[in-house]
Amino acid sequence: MWGITIKVLVIVTDNAANMRNMAKSVNESIYSLFQIRPKIYQFSCAAHVLNFTIVYLQKVSKCIDLFSSEQSNEDEDSLTFDDSDLNRQESELLSTTLANLLELKQLELNLKSHKIIQDCPTRWNSTFLMLRRLVEQIDAINDALADKLNRKKFDNLVLNVDEILQIKDIINLFQPFYDATLKLSTTKYTSLSIVIPTFYSLTVQLDHTHSDSKFII
Repeated sequence: MWGITIKVLVIVTDNAANMRNMAKSVNESIYSLFQIRPKIYQFSCAAHVLNFTIVYLQKVSKCIDLFSSEQSNEDEDSLTFDDSDLNRQESELLSTTLANLLELKQLELNLKSHKIIQDCPTRWNSTFLMLRRLVEQIDAINDALADKLNRKKFDNLVLNVDEILQIKDIINLFQPFYDATLKLSTTKYTSLSIVIPTFYSLTVQLDHTHSDSKFII
C-alpha cells in the first residue's frame, strides 16, 4: 500500500553474522512475495564498530575483580567477588566485607558513595566508565585493599602513583570514543550525516602529539 519495498534502502544492524545474513533474507522474501528484486543494503552500526574496537584495546586492572558488579546502570551496582579457591559462602562473605570496607573508606575520605563499575565487553563504554569510576574512588579502594582487616592479603593490588597515571592516560584515550558514541547513538536527530565527520575527528584526536605520555605511545 505504501510502497515500503521500494523505499527501504538500508538496514542498520550490529556486526553479528546472522544480522548480515538478515538483509539477504529480506531481499529474497520481498522477491518471493512481490516479484520485485530490491537491493536493500546492510550497514554496520557506527557506534557498535567504535565500541567493538575498544574491546581489543582494553586492559583491566586485577583489583577491579575484587569490586565487581552486575550493573543495571552506571550508579546502581552490587559488589561481588570471584575466586576459584573459595567456596560460594566464603566468596559472598569476602565480597560483603570488602563492600563494607569500601563504604567506610568513602565516608572517612568524604567521597561520593558510588559503587564500582564492572567492565562488560558487550556493554558500550563500560571500560571507560569503569576506569573513570576507579580513579574517582581510588583513595577509598586503595585504603580498603590495604586495611589491616585483610591481613595484607590484597596489598599487592594497591595501585601506585605510576599505575594511576597510566589509568588516567587510558581514560584520556577512551574519552573521544565515549563522546563519539553518545553523538552517534542519539535518538533526537538523524546521525548518518555525522558518521564520517565523527570518525575523521577521532583520527585527528588520536594522532601522536608531543604531549602524549610514553605509556600511550
